[in-house]
Amino acid sequence: MTFTVRSFTTPAGTPLRYGIITPPGAQPADTLPIFVYVPGLGGSIKKALDFLDALAQQTNHLVYSMDARGFGLNEGIRPTVTPAGYLNDFQRFMHHLNQTQPAFTNATPTLIGISLGGALSVLAGVQHPHLFRGCVLLAPAFQPHPDCFSAGFKLANAFKLLTLGPMAKTTLPYNIYNLTQNEDKHQDPNFGDPFVMPTFYLFLVEALCQKALRACARLHKPVLMIEPVLDQICAPQAMADGFARCPHPNKQYERHDTAFHDLTIEPADIQQPILNQINDWLGTLEGSDTLLSPVDMLAAAHHVHRVHHPH
Repeated sequence: MTFTVRSFTTPAGTPLRYGIITPPGAQPADTLPIFVYVPGLGGSIKKALDFLDALAQQTNHLVYSMDARGFGLNEGIRPTVTPAGYLNDFQRFMHHLNQTQPAFTNATPTLIGISLGGALSVLAGVQHPHLFRGCVLLAPAFQPHPDCFSAGFKLANAFKLLTLGPMAKTTLPYNIYNLTQNEDKHQDPNFGDPFVMPTFYLFLVEALCQKALRACARLHKPVLMIEPVLDQICAPQAMADGFARCPHPNKQYERHDTAFHDLTIEPADIQQPILNQINDWLGTLEGSDTLLSPVDMLAAAHHVHRVHHPH
């Protein structure tokens, strides 16, 4: 694997960095198929590097990813005020790649997003369908898990927002032990700190999740959705609901009975079947990455729905 960091400048003059992962023996300029990875809330390309490296190797894809302002490669930049701000940056990022990266001349990328990045991938795929071939959605955040983001938690934060205003801060009600069963990550200081965010952002994120769930009905692209059954962060039922709304006939839903939420940092024995499913699904894309015709709309009721049982 080769990991390359590059940057581009927004119209406002802000430099944003992004990463490129190339499989062994390849270069970023090579004519290879492409993934564009969208990390989740607080995530980054470096945190998911082992998974993305394995993905690049197994599928022989280039992987491009831009972290949100305030995180990962862009940690030193003031965070975006809203999720919509990240979508605007992401649109500029894709424009930059299409204008400057030779690999994008001959390949239409496939989006792969996890958690909130999955929700953002749906919105990006709906807003800019010509830019993407299809979507791999890993534990997409269409609704917070009610056991984690309880009614009491939201009520307490609404009161905090009313009393403290924009200065209010919220510590999210989960930690690394809720995200993964990978003991190596439990001991890794890069994953151990609780995530603190402006309280108003909490409600913006929930609204974005609901918007993405509704937008699934307008995602006229092939979809592979992965549900970790033991997810404690996002509601699995909402993932299934979002999948049911996706209209493209080439859609596939996979459930992993022993997986926690953050599939990019789960142990290798849990990740490998997921990588296999992604690789197999890619083989179904040839000829299916077009907008739906009326006939396709009628065929959309038929889909693949399997349960993965670990050996």
